[in-house]
Amino acid sequence: MAGGDTPCHFPTLAWLYERLLPEGRLHGWYPGAYLGHPLLLYYFPLPFLVMSALAPVTGLPVAFKLGTFIGVLLLPPLCYA
Repeated sequence: MAGGDTPCHFPTLAWLYERLLPEGRLHGWYPGAYLGHPLLLYYFPLPFLVMSALAPVTGLPVAFKLGTFIGVLLLPPLCYA
């Protein structure tokens, strides 16, 4: 079971990886929720780019899980630094 924004972030990754990056764009309109919303306008795109870089090797679901796990691991040492 997922909680918080996690279920909404996976479609964001999929739309970025499958639609926006092939067009050379980082921001775009995602029509999948309600009448649509601007994608990656309010979220930092770097984690999604890292996940997109991992996706050809691992697949989108595993890249998403690794990307969120890497963020959790890096937060304490980066805050300390």
